[in-house]
Amino acid sequence: MIFIVVLGIESARQTVARLKKGRRVEELEQFALNDSMTGMYNRNAYDYFVKNEKDFEGYVIVTFDLNNLKQCNDQYGHRAGDEYIINAAHIIEDNCERYGKCYRIGGDEFCCIIPKGRYFKIERVMHKIDQDVEILNHKNIIPVPVGIAYGYAVFTADDTDPEKVRERADEDMYRNKKAMKQS
Repeated sequence: MIFIVVLGIESARQTVARLKKGRRVEELEQFALNDSMTGMYNRNAYDYFVKNEKDFEGYVIVTFDLNNLKQCNDQYGHRAGDEYIINAAHIIEDNCERYGKCYRIGGDEFCCIIPKGRYFKIERVMHKIDQDVEILNHKNIIPVPVGIAYGYAVFTADDTDPEKVRERADEDMYRNKKAMKQS
């Protein structure tokens, strides 16, 4: 009888240890694929997706870059800069996540990969982002004007490299960024 009780206790300990290990693995996977500041997928998740996705035809890649972040960090400190990043990330994710996956791929650089994106009006989504930025700016939460520049490109049958499509999206985004600075 004592043997059975000891065996039961040891079995329970091993089960608890396996459960803890499983939870730890899930936590580590979460840290490996998600940006800790914004909760978005991170560059590792982006690279993994791009490497493993087989068919990108019809996908739209949208890139985003934050305007005035350096000014915010320099004048008001990194805490204010972090708030800028977090609020901008929420705007991007709130408007794009229902269509595709959103990633923070650099300090102030974001990307959204939208399957079958050529079949909906991306400009409507970008217009909604502009409206949400305007609303955020009126709340005066961030001490500098928030600006989110964006650009996009469609993956066509002729494209073979998703990074080339992202580069086209970046070129479009930099045109948008330049126009935003001039106005």
